[in-house]
Amino acid sequence: MKKITWIKIITLLVIAALIFFCYFVYILFKPAVHDTSIYRNWSRLRVIGQTQSSLELYFEDNKKYPADLSALVPKYLGLVTSFPVLNIKNPVCPLAEPYLYEVSQDIKGYKITFCLPESSNEYKAGYQIATQNKLVTPTGFR
Repeated sequence: MKKITWIKIITLLVIAALIFFCYFVYILFKPAVHDTSIYRNWSRLRVIGQTQSSLELYFEDNKKYPADLSALVPKYLGLVTSFPVLNIKNPVCPLAEPYLYEVSQDIKGYKITFCLPESSNEYKAGYQIATQNKLVTPTGFR
């Protein structure tokens, strides 16, 4: 009878250890999913910020903004970059375009519309608009 009791105790300890191990793995890898979306946001903000810097350099030389971002390549911008495409449908950013560049009628201003799938820092999830007067930084617009 004592042998059966020890077997039950050992079995319960093994099951408890497995449950603890599974919980530990869950806690360990759960933040990685959140960090990926933060990295994706920072990557998008970096692309927009670099594009805005290149637009300002172009404006200094030409006294106007380009009609198309390809005019920035290669002198002002290495390449026209795009955001990583999400393989999942995101209700916050339903449109397929990573960003939309529009120049004003007088060619003295521009607007870049982009979408962040999740909130981070000073940015809320959803569509954002960056202009020559509203520059993108990792911590918020300035």
